[in-house]
Amino acid sequence: MEDPPDISLLVHDMPLEDIERCGRLRDHMTMLVEGAEVRIQGIKATSKKRGEALEYAGWRITEALKEIDSAQRQRLVETRIAFSDLIDKIEKAMISTAMTESQERFLSAIVRDGVEEIIKAQSNEIDIQNKLTAIINELRGLLGVK
Repeated sequence: MEDPPDISLLVHDMPLEDIERCGRLRDHMTMLVEGAEVRIQGIKATSKKRGEALEYAGWRITEALKEIDSAQRQRLVETRIAFSDLIDKIEKAMISTAMTESQERFLSAIVRDGVEEIIKAQSNEIDIQNKLTAIINELRGLLGVK
């Protein structure tokens, strides 16, 4: 089945009694309608190309955001592991020094408090990461990507 035309022309009060004039009007109107149809097809083609380009750009943005999200989450995990290792090394180093037990506890508390503050600051980044993940999922849904 053929698609309906994109343009139609309805003429009211066509001079049917003047055959020559009626024929000229039909010829002119036919050319106008054909020109309009060609223009409509051009607009449709341009619109389709833009839509495809936007879809591709959306896919690329989604993939880039997904990679950024994954890398940032991995860095958070690696940072926490590094801080844990740092605390262990500091505590082991304090054992070999000539510090008193109270000095060791004092220094250990300072380091632990500092690390906890850094981890707390990173926890705020998790909210941002979750928002980024939500945006990625929305974009993927719009693009029909699983």
